[in-house]
Amino acid sequence: MRRWVLFPLGIIGLLIGCGRGAPSSPSASPSPAATAVPTSASPSPWVTAASSPIPSAHCGLPFQPSRSLPSVDLLSLTWTTQPFPGLPIRLLGPSLRPLLPWGVSPDGRWLVIASPQDELRGLAEIARVARHPLNRSIWLNRSITLLSPLVQPSARPLPAWTRWQGWPWTVSWLKDGTALWVNEEGQIEWGDGTAVEQLPAPAPLVWIEGSPSGQGFARDTTGGLWRFDLPRRRWEPVTPAELQGSTLGGWGPDHTWFLVWTDCPPMTPPGPELPGATWQGLRFWRVPLREDQPARRLGQVVLPMVGTDAWMPPHQPLEDGSRWILGLPLGNGGIGALVDVEEGRWWDAAALGLPPGWFVREIQASPRGGWVAIHAQRQEAPELPGRLILRSAALQGSSWEREGMGVVAWHPEDRAVVLGEGGFGPPDTLAPLRLLPLPPTQEPTTLGVAGWPIAFTQDRVVAVDRAHPARVLAFDLEGHLRDTLDLSGWVERVRTLLGAGAAVYLDVGWTEGEGCRYGLIEWIPR
Repeated sequence: MRRWVLFPLGIIGLLIGCGRGAPSSPSASPSPAATAVPTSASPSPWVTAASSPIPSAHCGLPFQPSRSLPSVDLLSLTWTTQPFPGLPIRLLGPSLRPLLPWGVSPDGRWLVIASPQDELRGLAEIARVARHPLNRSIWLNRSITLLSPLVQPSARPLPAWTRWQGWPWTVSWLKDGTALWVNEEGQIEWGDGTAVEQLPAPAPLVWIEGSPSGQGFARDTTGGLWRFDLPRRRWEPVTPAELQGSTLGGWGPDHTWFLVWTDCPPMTPPGPELPGATWQGLRFWRVPLREDQPARRLGQVVLPMVGTDAWMPPHQPLEDGSRWILGLPLGNGGIGALVDVEEGRWWDAAALGLPPGWFVREIQASPRGGWVAIHAQRQEAPELPGRLILRSAALQGSSWEREGMGVVAWHPEDRAVVLGEGGFGPPDTLAPLRLLPLPPTQEPTTLGVAGWPIAFTQDRVVAVDRAHPARVLAFDLEGHLRDTLDLSGWVERVRTLLGAGAAVYLDVGWTEGEGCRYGLIEWIPR
């Protein structure tokens, strides 16, 4: 069984602490007819006399051989608006390196782009590109490592797989739209598009997380955990001192506190030994954002951990903030653990209601923490697709279950989930795709020929046509086809997608002469 979230780059150490009968799959139903006539491509504004829209050996493919890519100045790239049947689209490029859409600021002014130096090894530069000409594009960090979605497709967005010096790398956004980040020198920088400021740190930093108010947390190269306040230009160490070197969990749902955990004393294992696993304890702490407030000790759990240098999913709270899904590798090949950090409880297979002989292959939460998805498999037949179980975050009431399905993508506001036939595995291997509105009160709708990659906008689910890799389909949240963008005469393939607000960003590639060219397209589907 291919473990799609594990990518052994050897750059991340796992920090841990230590103390205490199913329905059949629905039959496929045809998608409703499209309400928009598919657009036909006009000649590409990027194609020159030396260009060719015919697929080459590597340029348009979703996976490229490891090779060094030419240098590109992301700050020099400009947007151009191109007339297109239906609505205009905007183009950024062309570029000698891929332009991966990483994220968009909450106010829509900025697009963060990652540009890989080598797509296989994941080395990349990252910049904040202005969506409007009045703002200035700036570099954010030029020594990022990321798990390329072209190498290891994931249902989680690209920021979940971005690292700097082995630590999660993020961009935080303040109330006024100002960006906040850590640069390649380990310093905090922030700016609004006209100027960049620095906040001198007590020590070189490897990680920061800021809140809209300008307060946040930082980790330095020695493991020290700090609280900072940008408006007041202040730093203070987080207490108690035993939290220095603790493992980072994530923000609580209201963004007023951060979860961390530490080692705790050895104790008797609560269960039998599992092959390759060791019982490890985690002691949880709630660290308030407010100054001069010490961290509060919570509960503790003991989990059957597996040592790995692989990249693991991010930790995520459920909507009540007490229960979390920790992206940790467990015994039996499981990924993820549902724990109550206040009570110190772990929901194992039995606690989750699985029948004897079944184990949790993966457990994940929806973006807002309102839903839990459990991929369960039989211990005697882990090669089989298994069963998908969807439950509300309250873990009460009935669940929605189907054999042989897997999660492909979540709506960012928990309004729907895209599922695929094939069970646990990389989302690009799951087909056909089905759209299930949340809460699930009906059978999922088959999305016709839609395939990976896939993304959500506010009111649309956008996917690439499996038979035509340069054609993009937009469905409403009921599964009706509403719009089509056919770029077949322009590019060879749509490589990745990012949805933000009403827009979707398409990372595209094509051949020019003997080389490759890339671009980024902004499209607002009807």
